[in-house]
Amino acid sequence: MDGSNDRDIILQRIEECTTVINEIGSNPAWKIILGDMEYDRKRLDDNWQNIIEETKLKEARILKMAIMHLVNIVRKYEHDLVSSQEELEKLDNPGTIINKDYDGE
Repeated sequence: MDGSNDRDIILQRIEECTTVINEIGSNPAWKIILGDMEYDRKRLDDNWQNIIEETKLKEARILKMAIMHLVNIVRKYEHDLVSSQEELEKLDNPGTIINKDYDGE
């Protein structure tokens, strides 16, 4: 893969993330959905102790993970945006970016 193709992919991802971050917060339907998910999450959290059947408990856990993924989706896009911007910076300035040495060697 050549560098310009990598750059185009990164730029597209930056644009996608920016669109999601900018649009979702002002969308009235998303605000309603988010409120409903928060309500469902709280209802699950408040009722774990009442779920006795193992299958139902497993389903409740899966539902909670799905809800939390959606509730936190904007943070995921914000993280992806920052990561993509950092990748673009490394691609555009390969000699000026110094990778951190985490193992101390």
